[in-house]
Amino acid sequence: MTQTIFFTGATGYIGGACLEHLLGDKSFQITALVRNAEKAKKLNDLGVETIIGSLDDDDKLSKAAAEADIVYHTVRRPHIPRSLLLENE
Repeated sequence: MTQTIFFTGATGYIGGACLEHLLGDKSFQITALVRNAEKAKKLNDLGVETIIGSLDDDDKLSKAAAEADIVYHTVRRPHIPRSLLLENE
């Protein structure tokens, strides 16, 4: 049975190491959130489905996480939502 994984931070140092390990196991179908088409192409070439967006895209994140069996969040730094930053200006 194939399990689905939703991944954030897959192109980073820690996320890349985790992703490399997971790609060796064909029982996973992996989808990753990436920031641009260049990163998407690199992961697509490895068999990873991609969603282009950011951590501010609540609808994309919620939908992808809800559809996955497993969620890996490997983003290194704390994320402050753009909406909070704009409120303080």
